[in-house]
Amino acid sequence: MPTLIGIKDFGGGFVRLSFSCNGERLAPGTPLTPEQIKSFANHKRLIHTGHIAVYPRAKTMAESDAAATERLVVHRGGGRYDVIVGAVINDTALTREEAEALALSPSS
Repeated sequence: MPTLIGIKDFGGGFVRLSFSCNGERLAPGTPLTPEQIKSFANHKRLIHTGHIAVYPRAKTMAESDAAATERLVVHRGGGRYDVIVGAVINDTALTREEAEALALSPSS
């Protein structure tokens, strides 16, 4: 089941399953800005069907609570994962085990 994030809280996303938009084919792994996601007339369906994955925007200092930072493990396809705390915190895609270990590690 896709993570439920309100449209105003999109921090970005990426293509999980290839699809066409305005005559252009978007391949898996293609990064997407919040503006690009919002521009898709059917963005809710694309998220629900798993064609795109979204992650939350980074919180401002006023919104941030150092004791309650949620880390999300997001599947990138091909057995590779990212760990996200408002933004991707890993440099390269990780295995599931590496991603889960990073998500559970103390904040750095």
